Formats: sequence, structure tokens, C-alpha cells
Amino acid sequence: MEFKFFLVLCFLYEIHDCFGAGCQLKTSGLTDADKKQIVSAHNKLRAKVANGQQSGQPSAANMKQLNWNDDLAAKAQDWANTCTSGHDTYDNRKTSKYPTVGQNYFASYAQGRGSENKLNFDSAVQAWYDEVSSFNRNDIKSYRFDPKTGHYTQVVWAETEAVGCGYVTFQNGAWDEKHFICNYGPAGNFIGSSIYIEGTAASKCSAGKSTQIAGLCN
Repeated sequence: MEFKFFLVLCFLYEIHDCFGAGCQLKTSGLTDADKKQIVSAHNKLRAKVANGQQSGQPSAANMKQLNWNDDLAAKAQDWANTCTSGHDTYDNRKTSKYPTVGQNYFASYAQGRGSENKLNFDSAVQAWYDEVSSFNRNDIKSYRFDPKTGHYTQVVWAETEAVGCGYVTFQNGAWDEKHFICNYGPAGNFIGSSIYIEGTAASKCSAGKSTQIAGLCN
């Protein structure tokens, strides 16, 4: 049996939902392979939107390729290590390079057979992205806060260029609990700002087109 739960943090609207701090960690941290998988999962979905392959959503002219950032990851891991449900404070996650940092949070609760299996990070990122089904494309030019779609908009926020994540597993009573937290720099979800510029993929890249992923910008 498994339950999944996730929250979103917007720049102006912060959810800080703590069910307690401190825990006995079973595992903590991500491997290099995990990090590559997480970055790839994000970029695959960003390219899907940029190239106009997402039904109901226009293509993006300025969608940047995400790269892993160790400072963002360290902040995310520090928060994950507290085993606290929800988001940390906005000031807590900023770095020297990124004074504005967004955050997506995912938790999984399981019992019984298979409950100790590692979280599927592709599925977690996909779950955030799948909020696109509730997203109003009219909000692309001027972001409007909506708690039902904030994970999606952060995943595809065009000017976000870096991601760093943390991961822990721990025992919480009868449950095996997993927390997965990704921090994004610079932050997305600024009310009134554009999520991305509509247009031909990679046609408005300020630093050139990505040579690794078609449709994305450097």
C-alpha cells in the first residue's frame, strides 16, 4: 500500500506545513546517477513544452535547459534531513548565486512488500508536471497563483536554469516514508511574470541554443 503527497511553494505564497522535526534516517542523499536522472526528467518535460508537444499548450521560445547545482541540492538535502513535511522558509533555501529559490516537495508513504524500494524520481517529477491538465494557457503571459498547478509552472518556468534536490527515507510508525525535495534557481512562480515566451522553440535564447537538447536554450 502506498500513498503519495506533494506540495508547492510559490514566491509570494508560502506553505509551511510541519508535522514534526527530527527522525531516524534510513537513507539520505542522491547518487550521481540519481542526479542525472532527475535533471533529465526535468529537461525532457521542458523540451516537450518548448517544442509544442504538450496538448493544449503553446511552444516556448526561451525555455532554458536545467543543470544540476550543488548549492541548491545542499539546501534541499538539509531540509529533507529534518523529515519535516512541507516546505522550509524562503530565506533558508537561498544561495549566494540564487537569492530567489523555488521549491517542489513530494512525499510517499508505504507499508508492506516493496515499501522500502527507492522512490522513482521520474514518476515524482512527472507527477508535478501532470498538473498541466489543470493549467490555463491564458496564464502563460502573466502568472496567476493557483495551488493546483504550481508544481507544473515551476518545472517549466523558462528562466529557471538550475535544480538541486534532496532525498531521505525514514520510518514513521508503521510507515516507510520518503521525502523528495527539489530547489530551483532562479525561482519561478512570480505573480504577473511570464512563465515563458510563446513562439518557435529556442527562437529567443539569450545565450544561444542548447547543443544537447533540441528546443531548449543555454
